[in-house]
Amino acid sequence: MKNLHLTFALFFFCLVSAGAQITQEHVYPFRSINRVSIPGAGERYYALTIDSVAHTGTIHWFNANHAALNNVEFDLPPGILNVSVIHTSTDFFDNDPGIEFGIRWINATFNPRNQIFDDDGSALSGDLPGLLSFFTVDGVNKVLTGYEVYAVPGFSVEHSFSNVLAKSTELEGEGIKFWYLNSFSGDVVMLNDDYSLYNTFELDIDILSGCPYNLFCYNKLQANGDEKIEWSFQSSCSGQLVYRFFSDSDLIFERIGAVPGTAVYPLTLLSNMGLDAPKAWFISLANAGVDSVQVYDMYTNTLERVFSGSWSFTNDWAGNILYFSASIPAAQGSIQPLDKDYQVWATFPNFNASNLNVLGFSTDIFDNDPDTKEIFSYFTSPGGSGHAVWRTDGTVLFQAMHTLTSAYVSSLYGLPNKLILSNPAVGSSVIESRVYSIPSSTSVAVKEEKTPESLQFTVAPNPFSRVLRLDFSDLKEPVADVRVRDMTGRLVMQVQPVAGTTILEINEAAQWPQGVYFVQVRSGNRVGTQKVVRHF
Repeated sequence: MKNLHLTFALFFFCLVSAGAQITQEHVYPFRSINRVSIPGAGERYYALTIDSVAHTGTIHWFNANHAALNNVEFDLPPGILNVSVIHTSTDFFDNDPGIEFGIRWINATFNPRNQIFDDDGSALSGDLPGLLSFFTVDGVNKVLTGYEVYAVPGFSVEHSFSNVLAKSTELEGEGIKFWYLNSFSGDVVMLNDDYSLYNTFELDIDILSGCPYNLFCYNKLQANGDEKIEWSFQSSCSGQLVYRFFSDSDLIFERIGAVPGTAVYPLTLLSNMGLDAPKAWFISLANAGVDSVQVYDMYTNTLERVFSGSWSFTNDWAGNILYFSASIPAAQGSIQPLDKDYQVWATFPNFNASNLNVLGFSTDIFDNDPDTKEIFSYFTSPGGSGHAVWRTDGTVLFQAMHTLTSAYVSSLYGLPNKLILSNPAVGSSVIESRVYSIPSSTSVAVKEEKTPESLQFTVAPNPFSRVLRLDFSDLKEPVADVRVRDMTGRLVMQVQPVAGTTILEINEAAQWPQGVYFVQVRSGNRVGTQKVVRHF
């Protein structure tokens, strides 16, 4: 107990001396709390509870100040294993301004099922299978279940994909496309949003009967003026794991894991993670442990880097990829994440803990100092476990000793960042979730350079969920520069459009966290800025 008191005393000294103001704002008596910002309803917090005896679920709604609003009870089928909220909106499924929500549950056969409910708990849809996608085509809201497309309101079946699992994607400049794998030929079929044929890609994949597979479509590849569509394919059969990467029908990269006694698990990194080209990330398991991680350049099919032992990757809050040792013991002395070029991004002095699990890196999420970087981590120590944030200069900005095992930073629609700790460890007697205020997210102004004259341009859709389109067709001079910043003023993206560009589509916007962004366009001696909102 003395050691624990000493830990808290040292933490309190560091916190005061640093002048940090990360403070506990509210404690919820739930295992998990979620923060959302709903168009038409604003900021909300909610908790989801399940009554497995009565076969019901309840969403507990709270406002931005954590005051209780209402509880919405809905029916669930028996025998479910897991329940989650997958969608919140006000008028996507009906014309009622009340909050509607989607629920996904997993049954005993591990098949995901879904249902949409209104703000009074009444069902707006029937039982929907698979992983749902929500999108809008020509002003009509639609839901893709994998096998059918439903038009809403009403949930009438608009199209069926004849027992093949279809997915949707939004191709740059061409809108929504549906695509699926023809398991007999191994070819990919892609349809327009009116279900007419867009293209067929002959991938020549040797599909073996009964072998599970996954197919992923990324988006248009634009390299050397050539536009193609990227695909990756994973299949496992007879102890072999096959991984292939295509550009249209051209096989660019292939890897087969078939070494006796080992397993190779691939994971693809895309250019929207701050990389210049897609990378293939392979984790090799040997002797019941991680032996190494290999990173391949998928365009050149070359081994680019080998990390010994357990490594992982993440995006910093500016969208740049960072590599780091996944679990860092105190004996290492310091933490040195690497950037996309494998150069040291920052050096963090050792935190006094026996083990660290890195949750994220940032530059100025937790303070107003861009000259120091920050690390956010879950740790274990002789005094207990908890979460901590500290900087490259060794200053501890935040530390909380607890049994909670899940944490994330949330920023919504221009509202200040919140640090949310949820989900107590299994067996813990504590059932609570905590919300912390991060004042720095409200005190950093968006950096806009003033010019003598402003310009007007069109941004659509706004709010957006996937591709963000900028229209410069009314401008008399070419666009020289486009910059996007988030609410803290950090530069998220910068691009110099090709001369003559009148429409710029930002596909990577689909990977941005939901919230408010400022798009700044320069043309001649004029500059214009527009606010856009991303929601899921």
